[in-house]
Amino acid sequence: FHALADPTGAAYLEQMTATVDNVTDPELLAQAWQRVVDRSDAMRVALEWRGVPEPVQVVRRAARVPVTHADWSSLSAQEQAERLGEVLATDRTRGLDVRVAPLMRLFLARTDTTSVRLVWTFHHALLDGWSTQLFFADVFAEYAELDERRPAAPGVPPSPERTARDSSTGRESEDPARDQVTRRGISRPRRPYRDYVRWLAARDRPAGLDFWRRDLAGFEEPVALPWDSAPSQAHRGHSTDRVRVPLDPGVAAEATGFARSHRITVNALVQAAWAWLLSLHAGTRDVVFGATVSGRPADLPRADEILGLFINTLPVRITVDPSRPVSEWLRDLQSRQAEARQYDYVALNDIETDTPAGSALFESLVVFENYPVDGGTAVRHGLAIRDVAAIEATNYPLTVVAAATEETLALDLAYDPALFRPATARRLAEQLGGLIRGLVRNPDELLGNVPLTDSAERAELVSAWASPS
Repeated sequence: FHALADPTGAAYLEQMTATVDNVTDPELLAQAWQRVVDRSDAMRVALEWRGVPEPVQVVRRAARVPVTHADWSSLSAQEQAERLGEVLATDRTRGLDVRVAPLMRLFLARTDTTSVRLVWTFHHALLDGWSTQLFFADVFAEYAELDERRPAAPGVPPSPERTARDSSTGRESEDPARDQVTRRGISRPRRPYRDYVRWLAARDRPAGLDFWRRDLAGFEEPVALPWDSAPSQAHRGHSTDRVRVPLDPGVAAEATGFARSHRITVNALVQAAWAWLLSLHAGTRDVVFGATVSGRPADLPRADEILGLFINTLPVRITVDPSRPVSEWLRDLQSRQAEARQYDYVALNDIETDTPAGSALFESLVVFENYPVDGGTAVRHGLAIRDVAAIEATNYPLTVVAAATEETLALDLAYDPALFRPATARRLAEQLGGLIRGLVRNPDELLGNVPLTDSAERAELVSAWASPS
């Protein structure tokens, strides 16, 4: 919908950049890219909506990846950075025609004799973040297979076993990239995306719709955001600018430790803090915002290794009750997440709500990322990947983007610069960081007694509790 409504817009047009070292031949890297696309059904899809009852994916038997090559090896580091900025800016204005497969293109620039800077542009309708690391793992394996001149890297240890934690349930699963690739080529074919489509079609849709109808019953008015400029009816939100949520390393480590000790996920902690912040600004205790879920079903074997789009965006409804102890409130939130996880296959646009026709159910989003690119996969194939960065935007005016490991927590607040001033975004980010700090350091306090921020901002924010809810 967003691609058709605004073909050159920023929402859901993904750009990933990285430097890959030890690449002797960029042409072989492009060939490896094409080989992965050739054998992956979800990577060869286009979208069609004309002459059909509803939009569908069309899987092409063949889809050639557009590749542009450049040589920047004679440029200084500063000149290369400037050229990269120009490429990214120009590339975004091109957009992507969702009717033409594959919904991606590749730019490869030689930066020295053995390094390549890549820009991978793709539409989010094609694949999710989890799949990007699987895709890179396959590309590295294919490159090693194609580059027969490359000797096996001597003394390269296997990467340490890592786990990825499901953002909704805390369930740990094996690293999806690990064991899928060998020194030469792919150890076994990945399960096709069509198997997930069949699984999805077999879900109990009436039961899912009934759950969400009951969960959202009585919620009649979207939570107001602290706008600097209220959006017009014609405005299409783009969270294109970002500000880092200030969390010192000590607090980040405390947050992950707090989640483990209280048997909740870090995702639940972040969602609780965001609900609290929205509640304070809107003057309501009944809060709904959106959250992404991984969508990879536990009852579909090898789902974690399938390439394609699984994530779904669903509503999260939280009652912010200042009379409840923090730890009890968080455990209840975690329990509701686990229940909703059973019905995360329902499409957002199918959910019936009590909000007025034409109004948004929510205007902010929490995205919890747990899929860092595994550098060990590249190393096992004699390569190295660094300087990884992603440029992306949602259609929501405010988006909290969280990434956590066992000991770290990083948060960004993405915002629409047409609706929020940078100073406002920084203040919201600071407040969010303060609320997380307050939660993890006061688990036995009543929520209403937890210190929020400094005294001046506390006076400004808590006045919202006096507003009727």
